[in-house]
Amino acid sequence: MDATGSISGNLQRGMVSKPDVTPAHGRIAASVGIVLVASAANAEISPAREAALIAIGRRCEAPIIRIPGRHGDFDVYVESPEARVALAAANATVMHQPMDALRVKTAMHLPGVRIWIAYTVEGVGSATSVDRITVRPANGAEIEPTDVRWRRLSLGIAPSHGIIEPVRARFPEFVFSDLPTGPIQLILHTNHGIQRYGVAEAARSTLIRVCN
Repeated sequence: MDATGSISGNLQRGMVSKPDVTPAHGRIAASVGIVLVASAANAEISPAREAALIAIGRRCEAPIIRIPGRHGDFDVYVESPEARVALAAANATVMHQPMDALRVKTAMHLPGVRIWIAYTVEGVGSATSVDRITVRPANGAEIEPTDVRWRRLSLGIAPSHGIIEPVRARFPEFVFSDLPTGPIQLILHTNHGIQRYGVAEAARSTLIRVCN
């Protein structure tokens, strides 16, 4: 379940960064090609796979992709539907909620792929803001988000606690219906130009700790 804010004007409150950029005159920023497995955002997760993901979440881990900022200003996070199951299980674990509770099941099965930015200590105070994030496949046009949300992780109406702040607070969170297979780039459109970020293929299955 989400605790969301108004979409109108949200992006003006955006995140910051100072990695390499592409200014308006067109200088291309240094970029890292990334390979990301298709998230199959609309595909059903089998009961066996869901049980395995819940087990991962109970250990306070989740296969959320974390892309460190090139200059340490912020990190970019990508949450697939599978990662969301594990994260919801971790959240339920630290909040002592049963896994079969409606609020937990609802949190597990929110649709889409979620991408957001989290400040690092070094990034606080920058004048650079992110207008939007798009995804570019190896061959094809940029994919725009289907929604933008300002939210803090929750289970039902209960705000989450015990989850690390970069994963819990998403200001804003860009929602995509799915991600393409093959090499893609995450493109951050900022008020100072374009920033391109990537993740090594091995990071697709890497688990991160999500509990404090």
